[in-house]
Amino acid sequence: MRGSYRVGEVAERFSCGAGPAGWRYTSTTELGDSLDLMVDDDGRVRRLVAVLDGWEVRGGAVGEELLWVRGETEHRAPAAGFTGSSPAYEVAVARRLGLDVGASSRVALVELTEPVGAARTVQQSWTRTAGPEPDVDRYEVADLATGERWVLHLAGEVLVSREGRSPAVLAELVL
Repeated sequence: MRGSYRVGEVAERFSCGAGPAGWRYTSTTELGDSLDLMVDDDGRVRRLVAVLDGWEVRGGAVGEELLWVRGETEHRAPAAGFTGSSPAYEVAVARRLGLDVGASSRVALVELTEPVGAARTVQQSWTRTAGPEPDVDRYEVADLATGERWVLHLAGEVLVSREGRSPAVLAELVL
């Protein structure tokens, strides 16, 4: 499927779907940033290529750690996945956690910060609650260091909306 998101004031055009190795998401923004994220059937990051303001970050899972390269420097951290402003990251984390309604989990993630993709490890709490509609999953997410909270609504492979932190909304979807 393909479509577009409105992430704050920025439009992100994307395509995503199941493939032979799991789930893949590719996108570009009107600012020239791009993302190519592939996760396996268990939600582990198999490949990440993110270009933010001309900086390229490449990475993936190696055992229980994430490995990524930004510039010429290699980094590692014990983390379940990546996060950032693109809705793709939250879809991938939700797939990785596989929470049932009413369940919660704490997760370490490597956040690629705006505008240049600098990385830092963050701890988040994810809780899946009953969605507003039968086919929409609702997640309450909290940054455990800052206490910042936001709400996600996911429908299958797409984020319908993100309320709170860096608001995002699905603007167009073509199946």
